[in-house]
Amino acid sequence: MTGISTALEVSLTGLVQGVGMRPMIYRLSQSNGLTGEVFNCGGEVTIRWFGERSAIQRALSELRDHPPLGAQIAGIATRDLSASGAPHKFAVCPSLSEKKALQLMPDRALCERCLGELFDPADRRYYYPFTHCTECGPRYTMLETLPWDRANTSLAEFPLCKHCEAEYHNPADRRFHAEPIACPACGPAISYRSPAGDTFSIESAMTAAIAALNAGEIIALQGTGCFQLACKANNDLAISRLRALKNRPHKPLAILCVNLEQAKSIAHISQQEAEALRSPAAPIVLLRSRKDHALSTKLAPDMARLGIMLAHTPLHHLLLAGLDHPIVLTSANHPGQPSLTDPAQAIEFASEQIIGMLWHNRAIKQRADDSLVQLVANTLQPLRRARGYAPAPLPLPPGFDGQARVLALGGQEKNAFCLFGDQAVLSPWVGDLDSPALRQDWTALIERLSTLQGFTANQLACDQHPEYFSTRHAQTLAEASGLQVQSIWHHHAHAASCLADNLRPLSAAPILCVCFDGSGLGDDGTLWGGEFLLADYRHYRRLGHLQTFPLVGGELAARQPWRTLFAELHTPQLDQVACGFAALTDKPLASLSTQLQAGVNCPATSSVGRLFDAVAAALDISDNHYEGQAAMQLEALANASRCDSAYSLPVVALDSGLSLSTAELWPSIRQDLQAGASREDIARRFHKGLAQAIAAMATALYGQVDEWTEQTVALTGGVFQNVTLTSLTEQALREKGFQVLLHRQVPANDGGLALGQACIAAARSQLAEETL
Repeated sequence: MTGISTALEVSLTGLVQGVGMRPMIYRLSQSNGLTGEVFNCGGEVTIRWFGERSAIQRALSELRDHPPLGAQIAGIATRDLSASGAPHKFAVCPSLSEKKALQLMPDRALCERCLGELFDPADRRYYYPFTHCTECGPRYTMLETLPWDRANTSLAEFPLCKHCEAEYHNPADRRFHAEPIACPACGPAISYRSPAGDTFSIESAMTAAIAALNAGEIIALQGTGCFQLACKANNDLAISRLRALKNRPHKPLAILCVNLEQAKSIAHISQQEAEALRSPAAPIVLLRSRKDHALSTKLAPDMARLGIMLAHTPLHHLLLAGLDHPIVLTSANHPGQPSLTDPAQAIEFASEQIIGMLWHNRAIKQRADDSLVQLVANTLQPLRRARGYAPAPLPLPPGFDGQARVLALGGQEKNAFCLFGDQAVLSPWVGDLDSPALRQDWTALIERLSTLQGFTANQLACDQHPEYFSTRHAQTLAEASGLQVQSIWHHHAHAASCLADNLRPLSAAPILCVCFDGSGLGDDGTLWGGEFLLADYRHYRRLGHLQTFPLVGGELAARQPWRTLFAELHTPQLDQVACGFAALTDKPLASLSTQLQAGVNCPATSSVGRLFDAVAAALDISDNHYEGQAAMQLEALANASRCDSAYSLPVVALDSGLSLSTAELWPSIRQDLQAGASREDIARRFHKGLAQAIAAMATALYGQVDEWTEQTVALTGGVFQNVTLTSLTEQALREKGFQVLLHRQVPANDGGLALGQACIAAARSQLAEETL
């Protein structure tokens, strides 16, 4: 090579491994006449380029402007090298292991080119269920340790054949340094286990599985992140049996479609929703179902939406190619238990209820359930952040210096924990920390993910609620390590989570955060859940709330919505209370009245989640067999109405601040019921009334609170998973001149709580350091 004028070392940070970065850099180097090397180093990618300065700058610009699909370059650092001894070619070199901030790449859906090979009889990977390239395939779920090299994955035990070896080392091939590379000659194998014995060839295994599904049976299926159960989505009997197997009699089930066209025959799909379905993350997307679809009504009883995902692995595509309908696809586990990853456990779990199991010998190294997203107010929001998204790092809001390394443990429900330092890594969704098995799995995941990330905490953060398992575990970790624990109030964490999700700077002034959820411990000892907080990352102040009411029976009220309705309506004249509300018929109202008057197990709450339950009960919607059921059914009713009127929830002044009053709500609902108004119209009026009340509260507060200088409102908490309420609220706020912040990358529910906890703890620590 001639004309070498410079040498430059480039270090790339961010999501830069497992995305085809090194092959792309090789091709960039070749096209720009550069020599040198590229290699993974810890969690970074390091490039050493030798050549003309203009050529290096051109290659660097191309890399910055057009990185590989799925890459997120967070930083590019450069330093000059000596140009002496320049190599004569460019090489992809073995990885170096260094303790740096490591990046974990989520799994990626099968790409179009690999899908074409899968069904091409002339291709050597025809009908092979582990076909992948640099752009697609499992990443996190088959990773043992970093850096991202085949030797550190569950494919390490499958040496490459000569053909795959040639592709792996050929810079012109799209499988150049593709770590998930495999073929029938050297890769994992699939089999089908049935009462008649095991079937080992791909063709016969798939034929047996398809035949079982077509016959109305349930099969188990080894996915990338856990074992799953499948049956045809148009078979009522099979779905009923599957529900019995999982002990899941009511909760909606997701379905898997072969392609977007099939999904469109079942649901109404916007362009943004289609893009989410076909994205590399391939999540379940909640979609408005068509009335004329040919699937079972048992999939999502009394709901207006269906959870749909597209086939995202070769195995899914092969299975669905032999079927004329979508399939139900759900994790193999009982409620509240971890989804299964071990074949022996999956066999034991389903042995009496399924006809067979489709499994393979590529081990699942990391558990990951399916992600769940929805479109609300033209914003795609995660409800469950797992496969395809987690544990990809999240950017830190401007102003955080990365010195505080916080392990934030989240809450009790929908748990995900956060590793927070010079990046924020939110763990894959874990679930509710109620069962011993899930708690054990959660504590093991904290250790495993910390090890993978090379993360060592210097402080801990948790919820203020003393009975949460995550809070107790924080104390256990603190006693063992000597680390400080910061206990964070639940709704302040919700607020900070939304601020961080929108990358609001650390130095930004506080704004109004509307935090609506089921419940969380408030700083006055009551259960909050309908809060208007003036908040930034370090402080919060409660400016207003939904008027408080008693939870008759405590936690039992969350499962039996009629209890909250009774508490809202309670008067000494019980016959008048019950009048007009069928849900209160034949209930033990006298004993509950005594309980209320004595204040026994009737904690005060401002929960909007329970208010939704009470309105649902007023419309005779059944008990909550799973969390949020009544509220979701209420939203489904509201979506079926075009009513434009709204109930009044006026803003009133109390000693504790402004409050949203429900005093006018119940007479209005009772009057509408007695006048024969439809349940749909009543539900719509409630949603619209609450949205208008939020806007009225924001307007009242903006004129009274001097510290609130920016006309911006954040909406957070599990209640704002309600698409109808969120859309109506955003519209009402914007009409009043407010900018609205919604969640975008982390859930509004408790699945995003840990990010908020970490930001608050880090912000306070940083302030303490700055004031020394």
